[in-house]
Amino acid sequence: VTAPVVTAPVVTAPTPSPRAARVSASDAWRALAAQREFQRAYEALGPGGAEARARDATADDLLALGEVAHRSRHYAEAAELYARFITAHGDHAQAGMVAFTLGRLQLDQLASPVDAARSLDRAQRLGVARYLQEDLAARLVEARARSGDAAGARAAADAYLRAFPDGRRAADVRRWAE
Repeated sequence: VTAPVVTAPVVTAPTPSPRAARVSASDAWRALAAQREFQRAYEALGPGGAEARARDATADDLLALGEVAHRSRHYAEAAELYARFITAHGDHAQAGMVAFTLGRLQLDQLASPVDAARSLDRAQRLGVARYLQEDLAARLVEARARSGDAAGARAAADAYLRAFPDGRRAADVRRWAE
């Protein structure tokens, strides 16, 4: 007599829905960004990257996506995300700081001084923290000078020198305005 063969039931984990897979990927990039693992966070964004997530992103998500792109050296993409944030959330408490960051990015990494001057001018109108105001004013002079706007550079330099007559960037500002 042979004993009956008993097999254990096959148990498989449920297949996650496509939406659940997107949510977990979404959580992964956020968690990595929070840990300041920006390159890994950028990679975790997957197909479509930050642009796909930005379409229906909240203000905080746009900020995080911009920072991830920026800190992982995807400068053009970061600039687009920052510009989108400013356009959609110009009344947000961080709008001035984002405009300042965008201007610095355009000036330093993207070699776009005309765009940088616009962003920095907007940052001044929106307002930045007091400790950044001198640097913002100096960078506006630099952006206008580098863009070929001599009159704009002189006007921005005059404003800088009135506000910061003994400023640490005064020598640079005078040189750019010449």
